This record gives sequence, structure tokens and C-alpha cells, in this order.
Amino acid sequence: MLEPAEQTTSVEALRAEAARKLSRIADESGADSPLYRLCTDIWCRRLEDARGSLDHGDHANALVILGRALDLLALAPTILARKEMTLADLGLLLWAA
Repeated sequence: MLEPAEQTTSVEALRAEAARKLSRIADESGADSPLYRLCTDIWCRRLEDARGSLDHGDHANALVILGRALDLLALAPTILARKEMTLADLGLLLWAA
């Protein structure tokens, strides 16, 4: 089990990584792009989910939620760039993941 200071550091590290990934998406796609909005919405929702886990003392679950959200932020631009699915289909896939 992580100590409280380690838990905070881990969550903060994941939040910082998300900020870097979102910034990269904004740089590549535009801060007003549908992809950036989708990724931002997904991150914010997962952050809320993680906050619920943290409120109930389940820090391990919060870290899993945020880690998976980071994976989505990394995959979304790559999937869209391959042009194998539309943004709408990508959105459905990401929300379901």
C-alpha cells in the first residue's frame, strides 16, 4: 500500500503526464479541434472517476483509472491518423474503453 504522500505524488505525476499529452494533441491537432476536445473530455471524466475512488480510499483503483486514461490519450491521435475510423467512431471506442 502506498503512503499518502506517495499516493498524491503518483496521482500528480499522472496528471502532469496527461497535461503533456493533451498539450501535444493541441499542438498537433489544434486546441479547438474535435480530437482535442474529445481527449480533454475523456481525461476530465476519468479524473472524476478517479477522484471518486480516492474519496473512498481506493488509491490503487484511482491509479489504474488514470493510467488507462493516459493510454487512451496516447492511442487516440495514432488511431485517427491511420484513417481507419471516423472521429465519431473513435469517440465511441474511447468512451467505451
